[in-house]
Amino acid sequence: MLIDLRSFCRWLAKHEIVERDPSLKLEIPSAGKRRIVDVFTVDEMMALPNAPDVTTDLGIRDRAILESFFSTAIRASELLNLETSEFVADRGFVHVRHGKGDKDRLVPIGTSTLEWIEKYHLDVRSKWNLTRGDHKLFLARTGTPLSREALARIVRDSMQSAGIDKR
Repeated sequence: MLIDLRSFCRWLAKHEIVERDPSLKLEIPSAGKRRIVDVFTVDEMMALPNAPDVTTDLGIRDRAILESFFSTAIRASELLNLETSEFVADRGFVHVRHGKGDKDRLVPIGTSTLEWIEKYHLDVRSKWNLTRGDHKLFLARTGTPLSREALARIVRDSMQSAGIDKR
């Protein structure tokens, strides 16, 4: 707010609405350096994708989601917007469309991740998407595209199952 106020005061002085800039002696406090907190250990990174119960349809989907996150490091919004046609499995890439800055890119994806996605696609997704024809890769069990809140819940529940107590 102080930065906005200072900019406004400079504008007032520049346009000669006030004689001089009243914010010249205004001190803006430093925001300080932000530090990364709650970094996962190697053991936690290995445990998280293994947390879902892969004997259930939801567990297979959740495993494919977690594997995708770790294998590609794509953003949550990019993961939610992935379509079934965007995997170039034979070359080991996923085509991320309209990522940050509305840019498209090819992202390498691991073989294990591709196997989980294929298992999810063939064994689970095909049951959930019988009538809607939605092309989003990751669906809720109702056949609708997965929401951001549902994705956050999947990650949070998997962390809890894996015994990870971090934000």
